[in-house]
Amino acid sequence: MSKSEHRIDPTLSPGADPSIHATSVEHRAALERLAATVLRRATPAFMPGPEHLLRQWVSSFLSVAAAARLTYPTVLNSSTDWRFNLHTVNNLWAVYLEYVAALEVVTPFQRFLTQTKNSILFAAPERIELPPPRNVPELYPKSTAAHVGVVGLIAGMAEALLALPNFTEAEARKFGFLPQPEAPVDPATLDPNATARFTGGEVIISLRSPRSIRGVDFAEIRCDRMDGAGIQPVGMTVSGRFIDHHDTPPAAGRANWVYYVRFVDSGGRTVGRESVTDVTVQGIA
Repeated sequence: MSKSEHRIDPTLSPGADPSIHATSVEHRAALERLAATVLRRATPAFMPGPEHLLRQWVSSFLSVAAAARLTYPTVLNSSTDWRFNLHTVNNLWAVYLEYVAALEVVTPFQRFLTQTKNSILFAAPERIELPPPRNVPELYPKSTAAHVGVVGLIAGMAEALLALPNFTEAEARKFGFLPQPEAPVDPATLDPNATARFTGGEVIISLRSPRSIRGVDFAEIRCDRMDGAGIQPVGMTVSGRFIDHHDTPPAAGRANWVYYVRFVDSGGRTVGRESVTDVTVQGIA
């Protein structure tokens, strides 16, 4: 064995008992086996799926939970059950973030680092077979608990919090278990934000879709083709894309078409501001 290889973690303090720690080689191998068993990244419905959004959600949850530890001590500050102690999740989360940061700088070990952070985030209890890493003696407690990874631990806390009689809907929204209500929109500020482009045979108009906008039923599109007829109706749509199939100018002719797009309600009344966009069209020679 070369001097650069250590069966016992060289960072252990003199006299420390190595029996409760993993050796560098064994610990890495165990982590790789564990990470390989994370077959799917199952998250509760109230957590976002993409990892970068999940990371933001967990950070927000931990911040809110830290302020509520004494309000809900049985779930967030238990002295008898590590699954319901926020310190456990914070320890796991800190290690997870270290691996995420390492991905940016330790490029030769990208696969190993990714496997490890995934295991910390999503690991299930029956897959935890690691001795605790140094300096964090309770990071991977051996248990038959139903929740072990960061996601699982928070899911267990959420389940317990929602079962508390004094846990209100407002608190559930604060913790992120329910979606936050959308901020009211001032109808006067609504704008279709329309743009137009000529494809060679037709004009495609892109706009903010009127779907799901309260008080809006359609987007009405009108056009001034600069032919002396003035502004004429083109059509109405409920989508964010409209195609104008109007005949183009005569061969080799050019014209500037100006489109007027507005949101309307069921009575045909304008909602918000009208959007104006123009495009140059040319006939086919």
